[in-house]
Amino acid sequence: MKTAVISHAFRHEGFEAGARTCVRRELSDYVDINRLSRMLNDFCQVTGLMVDVIDRRSGDILVAEGIKSICVHHHKECPMSDLTCKEVSGLSNEGGLAGVMISRCDIDLSTAVSPIFLDGEYLGDIFLGPVLLAPMENEKIAKLAQTFGFDKKQYQRMYGEVNVIRVDELAEALACFREMILAIVTGGGDEKSYASAYHILFKAARYFIKET
Repeated sequence: MKTAVISHAFRHEGFEAGARTCVRRELSDYVDINRLSRMLNDFCQVTGLMVDVIDRRSGDILVAEGIKSICVHHHKECPMSDLTCKEVSGLSNEGGLAGVMISRCDIDLSTAVSPIFLDGEYLGDIFLGPVLLAPMENEKIAKLAQTFGFDKKQYQRMYGEVNVIRVDELAEALACFREMILAIVTGGGDEKSYASAYHILFKAARYFIKET
């Protein structure tokens, strides 16, 4: 996930306008990061996605969970595809969805980002991906495999493991993530608040679990 690149661009897309006050607190002041990391790891194990949580004030990656085979075992191993993966085609507010920006690399994998606000204060960002916003044709996958020198059948199988999701569903899933974190914060970080947050988190999972 291109969190550093996307996060920099994200700051200049007008999302900061929603903050009413200067940032004085960090997300880690409200949330047990180790516990949040374990929760998101469970989510990633179930869905096959990657999730990052970035602190707004420090820019630190507080949580980075999940591994996508097509990214780690294919695109990162080939200099040409790794460079292509890092080429962000631009952030877009697809479908006019409030509070969600989507980046798409030149090989059609998309990452979504949404801000976390508390009482008008911009605390951080949630990154979710990679996903496909539409099924990718086998002919295009085969052509990419040839370009990058990958085994065609294995590469097609890897693309077959990538979640295909509509933009509106992606936005709803990100809304669940924001709701999850706010449940922890507003609940004071007690056991009840984390139980509630865990329940909300797996409302998001239903958008990514493929029926068999």
